[in-house]
Amino acid sequence: MSKMKLKKGLEMYENWVYFILCYKSYQPVGKFEIYYLRDYWMNLE
Repeated sequence: MSKMKLKKGLEMYENWVYFILCYKSYQPVGKFEIYYLRDYWMNLE
């Protein structure tokens, strides 16, 4: 995995975490969102 792709992946991951934290402040985050994030992150590798 190239450093560039890893860096981009980390940025996207951070954006997702930020999105989920913002989303969570309005309503509880369901298991679906957590699993989606995990699967998405796994697919980057």
